[in-house]
Amino acid sequence: MNIAYIDVLGGLSGDMLLGALIDVGVDKNSLSSELKKIQPSGWKITSKKCRRGAITASSISFDINNSQKIYTWDDFDAKIIKSSLPNSDKSKIKGIFKIIETAEMKVHSEEKKKTHLHELGTLDTLLDVSAFVIGLRLLEVSELYSSSFPIGNGQFVNSHGAMSSTALATASIFLDYKVPIRNSYSMPPGEFVTPTGAAIVSYFVENFKIITFIPTKVGYGAGDKNPDNYSNVTGIWLGKIDNLSEEKKSIVLLETNIDDTSGEIIGHVQKLILKKGCLDVWVTPIQMKKNRPGVLLSVLLDQSIESEIVEIIMRETSTLGIRRRFIDRHLAYREKFSITTNFGEIQVKVKKINGEIIQINPEYDDCAIIANSQGIPLRQIYDLVIEETKKIIQIKSKD
Repeated sequence: MNIAYIDVLGGLSGDMLLGALIDVGVDKNSLSSELKKIQPSGWKITSKKCRRGAITASSISFDINNSQKIYTWDDFDAKIIKSSLPNSDKSKIKGIFKIIETAEMKVHSEEKKKTHLHELGTLDTLLDVSAFVIGLRLLEVSELYSSSFPIGNGQFVNSHGAMSSTALATASIFLDYKVPIRNSYSMPPGEFVTPTGAAIVSYFVENFKIITFIPTKVGYGAGDKNPDNYSNVTGIWLGKIDNLSEEKKSIVLLETNIDDTSGEIIGHVQKLILKKGCLDVWVTPIQMKKNRPGVLLSVLLDQSIESEIVEIIMRETSTLGIRRRFIDRHLAYREKFSITTNFGEIQVKVKKINGEIIQINPEYDDCAIIANSQGIPLRQIYDLVIEETKKIIQIKSKD
C-alpha cells in the first residue's frame, strides 16, 4: 500500500503542500490538465527550484488573470459539482472546504449570514485544495500521515483585524481535529500554518497516528519567506506498508474487573469513553471471587488519550485498579469518503485487500438520522448507500 507522510518542518500552506507534491514526482502538465476540469481558464501554474536553508525545494504559485475576484462558498461548491473530476475527488475537495467553512463560521459568528471568505475566497484557494487532492490520486497514495504542526508567534493583521499569528480559523481546526502542535523559540514571529494547509491535512490524516513505513522518495515544497535560522519547507515522504497490516505501537488495552457498579453506570461510562475517541469499548460478564457476578470492562485506545480514559474509569466506577498492555493488530486497508445521495451526505468506509473491494460500510449515525427523519427502514438506507458507493467506485476505476 502506498502512503505519504507530511513532514511539517518550517510551515504548512496549500502552496507548500502542492510544491512538495510536484517535488516528489507529480507531473505538472498532468496536474494542470486535471485542474482544467474544475477551472478551464484564467490561470497558469508556475514552479521553480529554490533553497530554504540547506534544503532544495520546489516553489509553486498560480498566476491568476483576475486575482482580485472574491468567491463565495456557493461559488466554489458550484465549480466543484460542475467539474468533470472523478466523484471521489469532488467529495474530498468538498470535505476540505467544509472544514474551512466550519472553522470560519465558528470564529466569526457575527458573519454567519455572510458567505464571503475574505483572504480564502480567491481562485488560488480552490486550485490549491483541488491540486492536492488530484496530486494524491496521481501518485496513487492510499493513506496520509503527518508530523506535528508548528504554532505561530506574535500577531498579524488581516481583514478581521489584529489577531494571533495562528489565525483563529487555523486554531479552530487544531482544536476540532486534535492536531498535535509544537512551539520553538528559534522560529521568528509570524504565521506558520494557514487555514487551507491545516484543513487539507486534517481532512486526510486520521488521529495523527504513529506510522512505521519503508520510504521510497521525498520532496519539499517551499514557503515564500526564506529566514536564516530555519528551513521554511514542508516535506512529503512517499513509502509503502504491508497491504494487510501495519504495526500500531500506540494501541493500548485497558481492562478492569467490576462487581459492585450497576449496569446503568457501566453503560454511562461506555458512552463517556467512546466520546473521547476510543477505538472500542466492550463489557464481558465474568464470575469473580466468592462467586460474585461481575463484568470485565475492556477499552482499546490510542496511547495519547490513555490518561483521560483512566481518569473517567476511576471517577465513574468502583474499581481500584486498571490493567494495561500494548496490543499489536492487523488492519485491512480502508478508504473513507462521503457520497451525495437524494437524502444528503453520508460517510462510507470501503475495505480493500490488495486492491480488491471486500466490504462497504455506511456510517451508522448518518444513515440513522436519515432513516428517522424520512421514516425509511435503516436497512433500505444502507442498501442505497452501498449501491451508490459501488457506482462511484466503478466510475473512479474507469477514470
